[in-house]
Amino acid sequence: MLTPFARHVAVGGNGWWCDGPVSLWLAAIHHHLGQPELARQYLPQAEAAVRALRDARVLRRVEALRSHLANPDASPTELEPLTGRERLVLARLATGATNAEIARQLSFSVSTIRNDTSALYRKLAVTGRPEAVARAIALGLLTTPSEP
Repeated sequence: MLTPFARHVAVGGNGWWCDGPVSLWLAAIHHHLGQPELARQYLPQAEAAVRALRDARVLRRVEALRSHLANPDASPTELEPLTGRERLVLARLATGATNAEIARQLSFSVSTIRNDTSALYRKLAVTGRPEAVARAIALGLLTTPSEP
């Protein structure tokens, strides 16, 4: 369904923020569907678009996906390490804190914490807080669910 748009760039609702080429999303979708060959087909298109945009953050996503396709047994944190702030947010997620509470505790905006939480989900390959905490414990990023 999205294949005709593979060479296009997805732009956020405000029209300013570039989220990377559709081809990167197609590659990620095929990867998660267990179709690595199709995922590999879209990566060159994604990389070309990202390099043209000079978007280093999204280029790291392309490289992480390429690396994961080459070594599917590697843990997500080996492919794209968590930032210091993401680790702080993760520790507070484990306590059950809301985004607003985490923002207040760390002196950041709720929007920043929401972005960090989304990055954590992507890097840990999870879809929610409980799964993120469980995965972090399994990977040794947290020792207990209530670690500060």
